[in-house]
Amino acid sequence: MEERSEKLIKGVSKEEKKGQKKEREKKESKIEEGLSHRPMTRSMSGYEVEEKPVIKNEPLNSFEKELCMNVMKQLMKVSESEVFMEPVDPEIWNIPNYFEIIKTPMDLGTVIKKIKKNMYYSIDQFSNDVRLTFTNAMTFNPPGNYVHSYAEKLYKIFENYYRHCIRKLNYHLKEENNLLQSKKKYSQKPLNRSEMHYLTQKMKNIPLECLNDVCEVLEIQKPIQPISELNIKLKDFPNSSLHHIYSIFKLNDRENQSASTSND
Repeated sequence: MEERSEKLIKGVSKEEKKGQKKEREKKESKIEEGLSHRPMTRSMSGYEVEEKPVIKNEPLNSFEKELCMNVMKQLMKVSESEVFMEPVDPEIWNIPNYFEIIKTPMDLGTVIKKIKKNMYYSIDQFSNDVRLTFTNAMTFNPPGNYVHSYAEKLYKIFENYYRHCIRKLNYHLKEENNLLQSKKKYSQKPLNRSEMHYLTQKMKNIPLECLNDVCEVLEIQKPIQPISELNIKLKDFPNSSLHHIYSIFKLNDRENQSASTSND
């Protein structure tokens, strides 16, 4: 009886092991299937492949576009950048095999057009295209070739300016968030005398970079006539709007001050 019982127990144990093995294989299969649809990262393979950046549903805003254009202007000041301003023409350069080697062509002129036409939905997309311009050149042209050397030089210059661009963007987002929190806290409270004086002076000559935002807050159309001729009575607007405009001007002042300090 004991021998029979032991056999039954062993039999059940084997079945359990088989079931556990099948369950484990099923789970591993699901995990592998899931990983196959994810972009690879350094921890998932031996290669360094970055995850795709999160893409917004809206194009870059005016501040982000301005940052990108400033980076491009700095690049264009470098004489070697002229080589990369137009798409590569294999006939002109006598390189018939160019498109066999370079599958995704890019150039700085195209990057500028994409900025102006609102074709970028993240700063990452912009930086990837600029880098692609130079990595293409370094891939096709061997080390020692002047185009390879130009691309290498400009790549380093770009990375330097791009770091400044990201720092400025992060600072801007931080300040925007701080001002938003401040606005929520004090939106119903009237501006004090000092704040009202500051706002009145600013409204007499609204900085161009603030004009769109101010008009949007006040729900008025962007003026055709000189800004100084605008007859806006601040007392006609709610405290929340005045606080918002005050925040816009203050943020602009801080950014100008930050830019001035970095230039020094």
